[in-house]
Amino acid sequence: VLPNRPLLPAPPHRPCRPVKLPSAMCKGSSGLPEVVHCRIAIAGAGFSGAILARQLCKEPGVEVVCYEKSAETSVRTHWTQPVTGAGLNLNPNALACLEHFDPELAGKLRDIGLPRMTVRASTIEGRTLYEQDFVREGLADTHGCRVRWDDANTLIRREAGDCIR
Repeated sequence: VLPNRPLLPAPPHRPCRPVKLPSAMCKGSSGLPEVVHCRIAIAGAGFSGAILARQLCKEPGVEVVCYEKSAETSVRTHWTQPVTGAGLNLNPNALACLEHFDPELAGKLRDIGLPRMTVRASTIEGRTLYEQDFVREGLADTHGCRVRWDDANTLIRREAGDCIR
């Protein structure tokens, strides 16, 4: 058992300096330059990076750039998966977390997917070991969702806006 301590010392806290941006780069609707208090770079526009970018872009005074090797809005040409293995199961706890921070995005993910009512474990021969309904058996307050990976990634990147480069 490892002791409960960080592996590396935390870096010293350095707050971002306020800077003025040209009005073309502002998020403000008044046309006046917005003061940016913090600039954030995110490496990768996968699910986590794109969702984080979307949330941070909503914060006043934050400038976000999400760097992605394949920055196309649609991932279909690069990442389209074959039918087998292309599914993504979003469990109820993942959707509940997303609904807490971004109910609009969680709803859009549910809209493009199918309800995931149960969780099942099977042997490699296909014999079911157990199958449980999330809600009926008290495992969750809501059901999960099953979506195609590329549909979900395309949606999440589109919803992140133009900060992905």
